[in-house]
Amino acid sequence: MRAFVDNSVDYLYQHFGVERPSILLHCEQTCPWASKCQYLACYQPWNNKASFKSGSEKGYIIAHEFGHHLENMGIIENGEPGAMKFERWWLENMNEYPCQFCNDPLFISEDAEIGTEVLCETCGSVYEAVAKG
Repeated sequence: MRAFVDNSVDYLYQHFGVERPSILLHCEQTCPWASKCQYLACYQPWNNKASFKSGSEKGYIIAHEFGHHLENMGIIENGEPGAMKFERWWLENMNEYPCQFCNDPLFISEDAEIGTEVLCETCGSVYEAVAKG
């Protein structure tokens, strides 16, 4: 899942031309507030970091936290509603397909040109982007 999160964040920070936030996976293992935390993920603007609990490394959740990052960078406004709007942007513009060999998600944006190679970062399988059918 690390590769999927990194690929997603790399696409977003480059697409929006902002600084890349740092990422912490499995935050429930290190966060002192984990036992009381009800969130799947959070963004801390004071240290420019998005943290994700195990199992929450899904595209729309990554996009939600990146929405908070974009708010911190002055790109979007409106706090939680802005982050939720960014979640919808992700769901409408991105595809998450599982690798046929290891089942980890592949990161394929709608911007991918037909014929572009898509590499599974986990097992190295190579795919080709094709038109939606």
